[in-house]
Amino acid sequence: MKVYTPNWLYIKSKHSLKDGAKHVRNTISTSKYLSQDLKNVVAGVICRNSFFAHPGIILLCMLKDERPHIRELAARRIIKSRESASNGKSVHVFLPPKLNFEATNYTEMIDWSSITIASQPILRDISTDVFKSIVRDKKNELCSLSMSHTGSGTVCQVSDRSNR
Repeated sequence: MKVYTPNWLYIKSKHSLKDGAKHVRNTISTSKYLSQDLKNVVAGVICRNSFFAHPGIILLCMLKDERPHIRELAARRIIKSRESASNGKSVHVFLPPKLNFEATNYTEMIDWSSITIASQPILRDISTDVFKSIVRDKKNELCSLSMSHTGSGTVCQVSDRSNR
């Protein structure tokens, strides 16, 4: 009850894709109060289902964060990934990231130095100049970017069907 119900209510009250990584971090945080045997089970489930802790989702959350320095950091990482991206047409394979269960913030859940950030399809139509203006002006230029779990759920369902 100390983990499931509060998380369920938190997710229901903030069901936008921009909050997905925060939900994962909140689940990790509340699971610390469980007994060790339950904590081990929950940690395994969180790791296997860490879709919202994917670097791309964390970057989306960071772009919509209320703290300007977090938005700037996300914009810098996206710009860097676009500059170093290969022009290949290869399929991006999703691998659940290794999670840091000691993180105090959702931005620290993964080790950014050990991963390669791929270009995010949801951000494909947003020019690099917009991200540069976020870095330069420290403003949230993406206020109108609509993100919801429903859209991502549809994408996951379509991807799942295509993998069968």
